[in-house]
Amino acid sequence: MDDSVAFAVGREEDDHLRLTVLKRFADSPDNWFDYGSFECRVEIRARGMQADFLGIFRAEGFENLRHDLAELDQAFRPGMVHFEPGYEKSLEFSISVGGVAGLGISGVAIDGLGTGVEQHLKFRFGVADSLREILSSATHLADEFPPSPVTQLPLRGVCR
Repeated sequence: MDDSVAFAVGREEDDHLRLTVLKRFADSPDNWFDYGSFECRVEIRARGMQADFLGIFRAEGFENLRHDLAELDQAFRPGMVHFEPGYEKSLEFSISVGGVAGLGISGVAIDGLGTGVEQHLKFRFGVADSLREILSSATHLADEFPPSPVTQLPLRGVCR
């Protein structure tokens, strides 16, 4: 895997989910909608099955994921966090934290969403990552590609 800005769960040589930001659709945060939209490469490997496709995601979704992971980390108890992709539902997933150990991820990826020729991959696998590693990955992506300060979409933990 390359060194691009990405959110990753799992290891390259094992089952994993990786979302790599390829481009932002606008340079100015004043154009809040396009500034908060990115094209991402989605890579999933789950028990011998693989998916590799492009999807459009919102910065607010990554910021909310970071917020929810941080709350789960602070709670220091079992729980689950859901990634809410916003408009394009080509990828939805949940990260679960078990009681004693065990982090897992499950979800569905849809290549060709809305084209009439869709391929669906439902996935579920355990990961050796710590919750802090996953949170760090989400934080890095959200810091590098924040939503516009004038976004009109909801952000958890932010007062306006």
